[in-house]
Amino acid sequence: MNFVTRQRTAIELPSRRIPAFAMAGENGVEALMAQFGAHHEAVTQRFCTIEAELERVTERMAGLTALGTGSRPSGESNLRTELNAVAKFFRSKGRQQDELLNIHTGAVTALANIQGAMSVGSDPDGGYLVLPEISKSMTKKLWDVSAMRRICRVETVTGGVQWEEPIDPDQVGSGWVGETDPRAATSTPKIGMLKIPLNEAYAQPPITQSLLDSSQFDLGNWLIGKINDKFGRDEGIAFIGGDGVNKPMGLLSYPQSTASDATRPWGTLQTVATGQAGAFPTSNPADPLKNLLWSLRAPYRAGASWLMNSNTLSLIDKMKDGQGNYLLRPGLTAGMPDMLLGYPVAVDDVAMPDPAANSISVAFGNFQLGYVIVDRLGIKLLVDPFTAKPLVLYYAYRRVGGGLANSEAIKLLKFA
Repeated sequence: MNFVTRQRTAIELPSRRIPAFAMAGENGVEALMAQFGAHHEAVTQRFCTIEAELERVTERMAGLTALGTGSRPSGESNLRTELNAVAKFFRSKGRQQDELLNIHTGAVTALANIQGAMSVGSDPDGGYLVLPEISKSMTKKLWDVSAMRRICRVETVTGGVQWEEPIDPDQVGSGWVGETDPRAATSTPKIGMLKIPLNEAYAQPPITQSLLDSSQFDLGNWLIGKINDKFGRDEGIAFIGGDGVNKPMGLLSYPQSTASDATRPWGTLQTVATGQAGAFPTSNPADPLKNLLWSLRAPYRAGASWLMNSNTLSLIDKMKDGQGNYLLRPGLTAGMPDMLLGYPVAVDDVAMPDPAANSISVAFGNFQLGYVIVDRLGIKLLVDPFTAKPLVLYYAYRRVGGGLANSEAIKLLKFA
């Protein structure tokens, strides 16, 4: 018996992906092909409808995202309702629509990713639109302020390049005589003249005109304030350690001697030794301070004060008397100075040196009588926009002088 072998053709139906086999040439093949064509046309129409719906949703999402207000737009809830309705439509058609449902789900996810990709951290994705908030104030570093202007005498002049004042350092001669004894002439006192030249301090910071025009800060006034602060620190250094060359002669730069007032030349400061290199003595550490205090004669002790920096004061703060009481008495109220052996303490961290070998770290005396500061009134400012265009030069200067007026009114503590 002879069998005729016929070729089988596999036709895969896209609705359920189930292969259907039919014999080539059989009448059923044409029917299956016609059914497939009709199904393919229906799927294509539905896909076009979905594509149009997704395009409309995309435009709607883009319009909502462009609002950029940081809050959820009022129309967003309606958009979510529409998307859910589309998804529900696909689910209701059964498993044969799984492939198209996956396409829809991927499109919705892509839209969500587009919306979420806009962030502050990326400038092109919206970060450019988020501007920083600039404070109207400025955080400033605080600088130490010299104590010399607080404790010394300050004189103001309106003209001239030097301030002068007569000095009366001498006494008249006298003697004892009997009722009828002859009276010989006695010596007359000598007078001198204190001369303090005015020295010039200056600053000239440049700044571009564009920055002055564009900045929301008043940079001109800010620069003036910075210059004024720097002038204060510079003069404080000069009042204590200046060498007198184009600057004031500092308190610690004058000649020094261990001799008392009776034998020491005028204009020379007396020093009292601690007996310890760079430190106070281990035994009875407060004795050098007491020696310094009593080296100042009684007429000057009224209105006297201590002058030192914080590091030196921290060493003295730990000293106690024989009864265990601290020598340093803190100020009773805010703003009141600490008291050491009954006299106020002025702290100068600008120029007073730390304790070290051969250092002068403590001064005691009547600074109102001992040192004078001379001011030419105010700081002069010249704003020059022409010399170095496009830079604007802020040229500021002030004239100030300082010098020792009475060498008996101040005593110095010298570390060995």
